[in-house]
Amino acid sequence: MDAKYTKSDQQLLAAVTAYVEQYISKQVITLAMAGDSLQMSHEAIHYKIKVLTGLSGSEFILKLRLRHCLHLMVDEHRNITEAADRSGFKNIPYFRNCFKEEYGMTPMEYLNNVRAFPSGSLQ
Repeated sequence: MDAKYTKSDQQLLAAVTAYVEQYISKQVITLAMAGDSLQMSHEAIHYKIKVLTGLSGSEFILKLRLRHCLHLMVDEHRNITEAADRSGFKNIPYFRNCFKEEYGMTPMEYLNNVRAFPSGSLQ
């Protein structure tokens, strides 16, 4: 995490990330749900995440889902559909579009590059 964050900011980001990762396979997960578990108002958690990351709640969760999916595909050698499903993406065309927007290539292109250059990191 960035050194500019206070310890409490780092703890909040870690707690929200852990909450999202715990329920990442669920199709519906929101910052409001994480806020409830942390006893924060919906407004407060959305505000803090926006200030700390520059992302809306849905963008923040989407990035965590994509990162989790990438881990499943590359590190655990899961197929694309299984990795997407385990990351909460039930609509594969939507997943592919999100993945391409985030990483600049389709999931298959990404995996082909990883296989072609196994020691290099594309993340």
